[in-house]
Amino acid sequence: MKIPKHISHFEPIVGKAEKIELMRTIDSTWISEGKRTREFEKRIAKLSGASYAIAVNNGTVGLLVSLIALGIKPNQEVLVPDLTYLATVSAIAFLGAKPVPVDIDPTTLQLDVNGLKRHLTKQTVGVLPVHLYGMCVDMDPLLEFAREHHLWVLEDAAEAIGVGYKGRQVGALGDLGVFSFYANKLITTGEGGCVVTNSKRLSEFVFRFIHGGRERGSYWGTSLGLNFCFTDLQAALGLSQLKRLRSQIRRRQHTDRLYRSLLSDIRAVHFLEAPSFCTPTYWFTNIFVPDPQKLSMHLRKHGIETRRIFPPLHRQPFLKKALGKTNKTYPHSNWAYFHGLSLPSGPGLADADVRYICGVLRTFYRKFSPSGRGNSPR
Repeated sequence: MKIPKHISHFEPIVGKAEKIELMRTIDSTWISEGKRTREFEKRIAKLSGASYAIAVNNGTVGLLVSLIALGIKPNQEVLVPDLTYLATVSAIAFLGAKPVPVDIDPTTLQLDVNGLKRHLTKQTVGVLPVHLYGMCVDMDPLLEFAREHHLWVLEDAAEAIGVGYKGRQVGALGDLGVFSFYANKLITTGEGGCVVTNSKRLSEFVFRFIHGGRERGSYWGTSLGLNFCFTDLQAALGLSQLKRLRSQIRRRQHTDRLYRSLLSDIRAVHFLEAPSFCTPTYWFTNIFVPDPQKLSMHLRKHGIETRRIFPPLHRQPFLKKALGKTNKTYPHSNWAYFHGLSLPSGPGLADADVRYICGVLRTFYRKFSPSGRGNSPR
């Protein structure tokens, strides 16, 4: 079997169309935030079904500013999924509040809405669901829970642009939502993010805060703020990328189906199914196997880059002090971490590459696991 030079875990598609848009913006001499940023924001608002969109310099800042807009205070608690990227809770902890991990649904890896009530206290002020790996949380019961207990909802949709929930796009279903346009997202601006909302008051606060506290079209500062602005160079890249979004989603869905088809007969390999309420993009294709680290090392020897599932929050060293001693257990997020592996998932991944990856994976199980047995997520 011919060994390719390298198959990346995720590579963005950036081509001639992006170069044309970038040069058009450079030639205009307006490269900081301007008309192109406003155009990009309008496109994101329309895509997500939000009334307002405010572009920011990255998704983590989007979460941070959204939390400030929602009025979070030190020692208040926010319910979050135990399985997520660090940025979700870094923003909460940075402001002196306390992230409270909730275990996940083992069949989807998303926040277990049924587990929220067990973690509710008098200090709880909000819920921060994360639409993880190109799927989504069951938002209707979550929003009902939030209304019942007078909690705000901030959606972390960093990995979920284009994901559908019962015919609606995720991101603008709660009070605020945040998208990320980092280099490994389905559309990229290099770095960058966007806050979306249906609240004029919250949108104005976010805009004012990321512009140093000044009002639109003015240099009068009416509140404290910092400079977290987007640029027209990023917007030029983003506007071109948006034209690719639908085709890239279709490509990711096709690649995920191909992986499932080629690996369906290996008993040690398990996939999760998207729930009926979700139209997934399959940002990453994840598999669940007995020993993901050993498999990852085998694939790397054959030029194939993979990534482990996120470590659960309750295991993160920097959060242990903030979380304190607890008798709570998180069996499902632990299971996902100890068994999960993300396969190469870029939108430019060719079918031939997928077949090669699956061939190498199949060789691993013939060599190291003749029985092909494994543990399912249930």
